[in-house]
Amino acid sequence: MKLGGFIVDNNKQIFVDEEGNKHEFEIVDVFEVENKDYAVLQEKGQEEAIILKIEYDKEDNKTLKTIEDDNEFMEIRDLYYQLLDDE
Repeated sequence: MKLGGFIVDNNKQIFVDEEGNKHEFEIVDVFEVENKDYAVLQEKGQEEAIILKIEYDKEDNKTLKTIEDDNEFMEIRDLYYQLLDDE
C-alpha cells in the first residue's frame, strides 16, 4: 500500500492512501542506527508492522518517510530484528 500524508497525534499516525482511505497506525517502537532515527508502526487491527525513517526539518519537526533504498531497508529491518532478539 502506498501511503500519502499523515497527521501526528501523539503515538498515532493517520495515513491517507491514493484512494482517500484513512489508515490508523500506532508507533510501537523508535530506534536509532548510525545517527538516523526510525519508527516502527503497526496498523490498527493488523499484526504486521512497517518501518519508516524519521527525518527532521530546520525547526526539528518530524516527518515519516518510506525507506526508498531496498538495501537500506533490509539492513534496518535486520538490525531491528536483532534488537528484538537481544531484549
